[in-house]
Amino acid sequence: MNKLLIVFDVSFPFVKGGAQRRFYEVGKRVSETGVEVDWMTFQSWPGGPIIENNGIRYLSLGKLPKLYNKSGKRSKVEPIIFFFKFLLNIFQIRKYDTVWIGQWPMLHLFPAIVFARLFGVKLVVDWWEVWSRENWQSYSFIAGSFGYILQSILLRLIVKNSIIVTDSKLESLRIKDVVKSEAEVYWIPNGIPVDEIGAVDLEATTKYDIASLGRLKNHKGLDLLIRAIWILKERDKYKVTAAIVGDGPEWDALNLLVKDLGLTEQVRLFGQIEDFEETYEIIKSCKVCAITTINGGGGNLTLFEAYGCGLPVIAFSLEEGIDEDLIDDGKTGIFVHSVNAESLADALRDFLQNPEQIRIMKRYSYQKSLDYGWDRVAEKYSNIIFKVPDRGSVNPTPLGG
Repeated sequence: MNKLLIVFDVSFPFVKGGAQRRFYEVGKRVSETGVEVDWMTFQSWPGGPIIENNGIRYLSLGKLPKLYNKSGKRSKVEPIIFFFKFLLNIFQIRKYDTVWIGQWPMLHLFPAIVFARLFGVKLVVDWWEVWSRENWQSYSFIAGSFGYILQSILLRLIVKNSIIVTDSKLESLRIKDVVKSEAEVYWIPNGIPVDEIGAVDLEATTKYDIASLGRLKNHKGLDLLIRAIWILKERDKYKVTAAIVGDGPEWDALNLLVKDLGLTEQVRLFGQIEDFEETYEIIKSCKVCAITTINGGGGNLTLFEAYGCGLPVIAFSLEEGIDEDLIDDGKTGIFVHSVNAESLADALRDFLQNPEQIRIMKRYSYQKSLDYGWDRVAEKYSNIIFKVPDRGSVNPTPLGG
């Protein structure tokens, strides 16, 4: 029996998020083929240190520390704790045929690379975001400068010693630009939870104008969305409504902003909804999904969830944002070319005031969703995890599309 070990600091379904959902959806499907799947992670579930869920056995590395500080930025302490916790358990990887490990929080990748090579274990690394020096330093100048250098070193080590996978063609090009080579980088788009989304009625009456789904983090740009809604109200005397679903370190700041701008009747922050079907019912009751990420997330999972719910998207067009190859401009989405609330407001107004465009783009978006599904994603990962030779010794075709 093949044995697969997933290594990531947080785990789905106990902590919501796109990265951990990717591990979960693939892991549970791989386990159905007879593969033994374990997940080494911080404990965010009740009870004992080992739990099994949908074919995945979760192995605790200790209680989950705080992931974010009071300012909403990622903790500088948590990566260090995860590094040492993983290092203390590093010899366990000898029991597995393949270790599948996530990019964040990065420090743990060093022992993974060294010991996987030492033990002859195949290493597959998911790398989702390449940040520029400016983005790193805007997060924290000293720690960010270190992170930028660390990113470059790690990517060079990874492409030489393991198999690297990302979630969009754009991120694969960013990785190649950092390592300055034509290294083999596989890209596999995210999937769509078809069963949880359920039936989609593209002609149904909508309750909200705009949907937003995902973790409330500072680089998601949700403050720009809220300010755009305020601009439409004050400048154009045009009231639009928004449903924001998700939780995270920016919750308090965004809630306060909604109140300060007098938008409590127009913008509803639902927080984290545990029932996925309920979440998608809310998203399906909207006209468009706003993806206002201002850096990272080339293969944004929310994009695929929006398509699955029959929603086109409005997204910023910028070098370090979402992969524009995943959006058919004018068909499944609209790009906003200036990253500010005024330009976003203009795009929202022009779209929402055109019912025929909404109807056509909803149909295109849902049709595009049929190209994606977690079963297909799992099949592609299985090919990489179990069939592709280690350390990129062959040059297969990237598994995108």
